[in-house]
Amino acid sequence: MPKTFEIRNDVFVTGSVASDEKELREYFRANVDKFIKAFDECKKLLKVNNYSMLINNIRRKNVVGTCISGKKTISVDIRRYNLKSIVSTIIHEMTHAQQFETKKLSHKNSKVSVFENKEYKIVNSNKDYEAYLNLPWEIEARANEEKYIDQVMKVVSPSKKSKKKKSA
Repeated sequence: MPKTFEIRNDVFVTGSVASDEKELREYFRANVDKFIKAFDECKKLLKVNNYSMLINNIRRKNVVGTCISGKKTISVDIRRYNLKSIVSTIIHEMTHAQQFETKKLSHKNSKVSVFENKEYKIVNSNKDYEAYLNLPWEIEARANEEKYIDQVMKVVSPSKKSKKKKSA
């Protein structure tokens, strides 16, 4: 298990990201402040304060982010090297954090989740991706990605356009 380093009291990175592969290490170092800005903006927008973010290499096929409600942690894989895509994943996972915090989403057991008081069978995204995409909490998370991406990106990477001078 890779060593984890604390960047801030609520932001952590594994050694496999921070130290190992040169390209990944350099990408992380060049963008860590942007990841933190995105995380902070999502906390504010979605009113989620008790979660932390772990930047790591997720070793599950086709998974770029997770929300671990029991640990109050979102986990984000940055190996796509695309800032907007990573920010979108942070929004998505923070939506799940909000769903858990507000008790809109919960796990009844390892096979059943409850969303808005209705039970749903947990679906493995690698076995039935279409069914997974149609789970209501996933639909809501994708909708929030679309709803908030431009707003969060403005905070993460403000445009450097020159301000127009006011005419007298």
